[in-house]
Formats: sequence, structure tokens, C-alpha cells
Amino acid sequence: MTNTQLSGVLRERDACWEYCDKLDGNKVRCRFCHKVLNGGISRLKFHLSQIPSKGVNPCTKVKEDVIDKVKAIISAKEEYKEFQLLKRQRVAELKQEYSYDRTKVNLEQQIGKQYEVYVNYFEDHN
Repeated sequence: MTNTQLSGVLRERDACWEYCDKLDGNKVRCRFCHKVLNGGISRLKFHLSQIPSKGVNPCTKVKEDVIDKVKAIISAKEEYKEFQLLKRQRVAELKQEYSYDRTKVNLEQQIGKQYEVYVNYFEDHN
């Protein structure tokens, strides 16, 4: 699948595309107020949600139910990002613990071998 095809699939999956028209480049036009926004769907979400962010002016003509829906989408995405971050951190912690445990086992095996060498030496020389 090419990047263009993948982009199209992702575009279709984002519910906010129904509230805008895709223009050339990374521009979209709000279907409520007809304002053209640079930055694509991400900036449109902040425009429609009326959340002050990223220098985007809020839409003055968007319906209340759309505002709520877009806010929920933004919130879900932020929660998902937080979950992914926590997951990556936990995986890193587990890798460190595993690495530590393997090192500990290796040391215990080496100490055990050294102990056997000493025991054999003393048995042979007594």
C-alpha cells in the first residue's frame, strides 16, 4: 500500500472529515463557516471543538452536538497517546529488569562454576 493509499484510508477512518472539504496541500475548508484552515484535520478538530489551541480561531457556526463529538474524539486520542506512552515505558522497564535478571543469573552461574573449581581443587589437594 502506497503512502497516498494509506493516507486515504486514514482520512476515511477519521470521523471529522465529514465536517470539512479537503483542499490542495494540507488545507481544509470547514463546512459550517467555510473558513479555510492550513494544517489539515488536526487543526480543524480544534477549530470545531472551540478548544483554544494551536492558534486556531474557533468556529462560530458549528452545532453543539458536533462540538461535543469532536471534543470526545480529541480526548480519546489524547488518552490513547497517554496509554501508548505508558505502555512503551513499561516495556522499557521490563527490558531493564530482564537484562538485570539475565546478568544476575550469568553471575550466579559463573560464581557457581568458580565454587566447583575451588571444591575440586581442595578435594584433589587434601
